[in-house]
Amino acid sequence: FMMAEVRDLFKTCELIGVLCHTPHRAESWVIQEGSNGEDDPLQTLKFRVAGMPILWKILYFFFLVVPKAFLLYNVCWMGLRFLMETAGIVDLVLGAMTMDFILTLDELIFEALGSATTKFIMSNLRGFTIHSPDNDDILDRQSRRLAVVDARSHKTKWGAIKL
Repeated sequence: FMMAEVRDLFKTCELIGVLCHTPHRAESWVIQEGSNGEDDPLQTLKFRVAGMPILWKILYFFFLVVPKAFLLYNVCWMGLRFLMETAGIVDLVLGAMTMDFILTLDELIFEALGSATTKFIMSNLRGFTIHSPDNDDILDRQSRRLAVVDARSHKTKWGAIKL
């Protein structure tokens, strides 16, 4: 039960990360690649995560993240209490399945009521990568900065060796 809830918590945290790290300027999420001939129009389009205005980010946060976090917290808390008070193993398994069903209800609604076009776009959406510099990049930047500062004072230091 809790493994499924933790997976849902991670998905909510990823949503918060995407909202925080996407650019604040509005950009097109659709890119046309290839020919615009007689082919299926959806096959020539590529979909990507792009920038969105800050107002949309705030709306998404309050209408998607906050209710999902509230539901996750309540299902975890009440479900844990309910499962701890259950004596029989069959009731325990059924209770865990019920709690997991409540949290996957949004995905089931999308599968049942989503249009074919929406499902196609969501399945072909390019991922969003957050650039995080490696330790090597940080060390290179710091060593370049130190070399520039030391070059100005004409005393370059490399570790314990003074030149």
